[in-house]
Amino acid sequence: MRFRIGKVSVSAGFFFFAAAAYFLSSVLWKNYLWAVLFSSLHECGHMGALRVFHCPVESITIGTVGIRIDQKDLPLSYGKECVVAICGPLLNLICMAVCLIGKRFSSAFSLPLALNLGLFVINMLPVEPLDGGRILRMLLLMKSSPEKAEKVLEVSQTVIVILLIAVLLLSLIFDFVNTSFVLFVGGLVVMIVSRLIFPGKYAKKQRICR
Repeated sequence: MRFRIGKVSVSAGFFFFAAAAYFLSSVLWKNYLWAVLFSSLHECGHMGALRVFHCPVESITIGTVGIRIDQKDLPLSYGKECVVAICGPLLNLICMAVCLIGKRFSSAFSLPLALNLGLFVINMLPVEPLDGGRILRMLLLMKSSPEKAEKVLEVSQTVIVILLIAVLLLSLIFDFVNTSFVLFVGGLVVMIVSRLIFPGKYAKKQRICR
C-alpha cells in the first residue's frame, strides 16, 4: 500500500500487514499498539532533526521490524548526520524518563518503560541501517577513510549477528520461546546479514526503528 502525506511518500508492504494482523489478533495486541506508538515517536525525532537542518524527507517505508526514512539527496555534515541519528533514540530516552515518573503512581507504565528501553538499546546497536550503525560510520569517517570505516562496520555487524544467533539458540535450549521475540530477533539477523551480503542496497542514506 502506498499513499502520500503532503510531499512525503509513505508505503507499507505485505509483511507489515501480516505482522499487524497476527499481533492484533493475539493477546499481545496492547504491546503491539504501544510499540507502534513509540516507534512512530522515535521516527518523529529523526524527522524533527531533518527539518531543523532543512533536509526534506522523501519517503517513509513501514516494514516488519521497523520504519525507514529516506531523505532527499542533500548532503549533511558528519556531525549533523550524527545529530539526526541520535534524535530518535533520544526521544525514547525522554519517554523512558516520563514512564519512570509515571511508574511511581501506576504499574501501567511498566510496559511502555520496557518498550522504550528496548527501542533505545536495539537502535543503538552498531549495525547499519540502525541508528547506532549510522553514528558509528559518521564518527569513523571523521577520522578515517570510507574503506576503513566499512571494514570496522563489517566486523561490528558480524559480532552482533553471532551474539543474536547465540541468544536465539539459548532461548530454544532453555525453553524461553516467545514467538514475537523470535520473530523480531530473527528479523534483525536477516536484516544485518542482508546488509553484509548486499552492501550496495544500503548505499542511500536511510534510518530504521523498530
